[in-house]
Amino acid sequence: MGDPREIFGEGQQHLLKGELEESVKIFTSAIEAGMDEAIAYLSRGVAYMKLKKPVEAAADFSKAIERSPQSDRAYYYRASALMLSGEYGAAVPDLDRAIEINPENGAAFFARATCHVQLGNEDEATRDMKTAIAMAETAAQGLADTFGIIRTHFDMAMALLSGERRPSSLKLTEKEQEQLKKWLEEGREE
Repeated sequence: MGDPREIFGEGQQHLLKGELEESVKIFTSAIEAGMDEAIAYLSRGVAYMKLKKPVEAAADFSKAIERSPQSDRAYYYRASALMLSGEYGAAVPDLDRAIEINPENGAAFFARATCHVQLGNEDEATRDMKTAIAMAETAAQGLADTFGIIRTHFDMAMALLSGERRPSSLKLTEKEQEQLKKWLEEGREE
C-alpha cells in the first residue's frame, strides 16, 4: 500500500490543484494505510467541504477533534460544515470552542456572528462582528482560506450590511460597516 505519509502528501497536492475527488480517494488511502492523525481527517474534510458534502466533512472533522481536541481549526471547520447544512444552532458550540482554544481566531468570530444573525440573536451577532472587525488582519486570512466554502454566508452578511435585509438592532457603525466591506472585498480578491 505504501508509506501513509507519502500517500497523504500526494493527497495534499491534489487538493491544492483543486482535484477534489482524487484528493478524497488518496486521503482515504492514507488513512487506510495507517495515517490515523488529525491532519489526515482535517484535510479530507476540507476536500469534502469544497465538494459541498457537509455531512462527510463534519464526520471527518469530528474524527480530527477526537485525535486533536485542542485544534481550533477542527472545531471551526466542523462548524462551517454545520453552517453549510443550515445547522446554525449546532455550529455555535463548535465556534465557542474554537474561540476558547484560540481567542485570536477572527474567522471564528465572523462565522459565529453569521450564525447569530441566522438565529435572530442580533446583539450577539453585533458583538461578534465587532470583534471580527477588530481582528480584521487575522480574520482576513481565515476568510480567504474558507471563502469558497461558505460563500453564501458571506453574501448574506454583505446583503445585511448593504441594507437589503438589515435588522434594526444590528448596531454596527458606518465606519465598522465600511471596514467590514473592505475586509470582505480583500478576501474575495485572494
